[in-house]
Amino acid sequence: MKTNHTLFIVLTLCVLFNSCSSDNNSDPQIPIQDISERESSCSDFIGYSGAYWDFVNDVVIPFAAVPEVPNIASEFVHSQLPITLNLPSGYVALEAEYPEIGPDSKGVEVVNSNNSVRFTWVPPSYAPGQYIVSEDFIPWIRFLLEQNYGLSGDPTEICSELTQRDAFGYPQEINTEVLSFGNFIAQSWVLTSYLDEGTTFVIALSVAHETDYEDVTESLFLPLHYQLYMNGLGSQRDQDGDGFSFLVDPNDSDSNVPAN
Repeated sequence: MKTNHTLFIVLTLCVLFNSCSSDNNSDPQIPIQDISERESSCSDFIGYSGAYWDFVNDVVIPFAAVPEVPNIASEFVHSQLPITLNLPSGYVALEAEYPEIGPDSKGVEVVNSNNSVRFTWVPPSYAPGQYIVSEDFIPWIRFLLEQNYGLSGDPTEICSELTQRDAFGYPQEINTEVLSFGNFIAQSWVLTSYLDEGTTFVIALSVAHETDYEDVTESLFLPLHYQLYMNGLGSQRDQDGDGFSFLVDPNDSDSNVPAN
């Protein structure tokens, strides 16, 4: 490990997708040709919306093929982060900074032309001090929804999961929720690791109009997750072959980082 911050990120991400899962009445070994009627652990969600919820909660989704964006129109390459995305027609990706949650927090925003769809990705970030999700990150997510979509008051909770665990001697917390407000649906998850020196966190937020959410989840949200860190259908990417996936490895092009 070359820096303490690298260690913090590795410890945080090593359990990123080990949160709760549940039976969904399907054999995970048999590919599902039609996801549209699949039930999920979020009882109000079926189809791709439910599959997305289960996917981020570490439920194996037996897709018949890798989720891909249709009609690729452009490629986005982040100038400072190892993020490359293929985008469908009508979408752009913007580099973003988030000083409200951390001095060096950066990420990407994928939006459509009328801002009715937005995908926010904040990769592993470190901040000094002890952050509390309910006081620091959840209000920031609400701020984004207020700023971008006019959220006023409390949204309606469709589903939520809170997982607390101890990993390598450090307390960790995973918060996942689906919200409804106005005519929009938003899914978010926040992973935090509380260390003596500070906090590491990873955040994703997906927002779409309620009438389009299922289609956008199929054509954008799930494909973006697969582009960001998945290697085909079965595993997370490990470009340098050192045994640490893209989500865990702070430098996935150098097999010496992190040190084994």
